Amino acid sequence: MDSGNPDDGRGNDDPSSVEDWLRSALKEPTLWPVFLVMAGAVITLGGGVLLFGLYLGNLGGLAALAILLLMSADAIRQDVKARGFGWISRGITGAWLGSGLAAVAAVLLGLLELG
Repeated sequence: MDSGNPDDGRGNDDPSSVEDWLRSALKEPTLWPVFLVMAGAVITLGGGVLLFGLYLGNLGGLAALAILLLMSADAIRQDVKARGFGWISRGITGAWLGSGLAAVAAVLLGLLELG
């Protein structure tokens, strides 16, 4: 049973927050391919939401975009309030920038031919 006490025998090397977990996991080179695939999936899905919401004007895409923007803004606000512009804020910002670039690239390459 978890006593909620930080001195419960887990030791000091156990990450206590998402940022600590990300930092310790990124120090392990064998996990880098996992993070690359995860980042690619997040950027691809984010680019799709941007395309459906903004380029195609799909109502479901707009709703998904609004929800994701609110969630992202809240997560960044909490991260900045807790410890400044940390790993989580940078990751969310990078994912949105990558998604935007992926959406622009899809439009410029003509991947959305509707006819």
